[in-house]
Amino acid sequence: MLETRFRLIYTTAAFACAATAACGPNDGGGEPVDGAEAPEGQASAAVLALPLQDSTDRVAIIEGLSGPEAVRYDPRQDVYFVSNFNGAGDARDGNGFISRAAADGSMEELRFMVGTEDAPLHAPRGMYLVGDTLWVADADGIHGFHSGTGSHLAFVDLSGFSPGFLNDVTAGPDGALY
Repeated sequence: MLETRFRLIYTTAAFACAATAACGPNDGGGEPVDGAEAPEGQASAAVLALPLQDSTDRVAIIEGLSGPEAVRYDPRQDVYFVSNFNGAGDARDGNGFISRAAADGSMEELRFMVGTEDAPLHAPRGMYLVGDTLWVADADGIHGFHSGTGSHLAFVDLSGFSPGFLNDVTAGPDGALY
């Protein structure tokens, strides 16, 4: 039996554009868009007209993915795990899966991890690796899979909680999942 501590923290945070305004003067080379100034004493986010630049290095193109959402690298195995919705992101259709790709971008196994009849994998999202267990956030809870075999190890049902679906999972310094 897995002995993993779970702590569920629901935090609602309101993020405003004040962080952008607090960054200081525009030194990015662009000009603020007309009308972006706020009345005195109020923060405003300046929309900058900056040139677009593609800085993405394309290493490999992986065929066959179906609604890829997140990628997690496993340095011990030198592989990547890719979560796939395989349908609508909010659907509870049980057809989501995790792919396993080699570091060179070749597909090792398209449907490496899938849910079970009792704990279907609907639309997997963020993932976090703890030892040999890949924890996967899903529409109804958190799944645990063995990173080497792909076997389903655990499911923590969170479907009865608000505000809705889980988008990601991580671990704190104490090893607890959040």
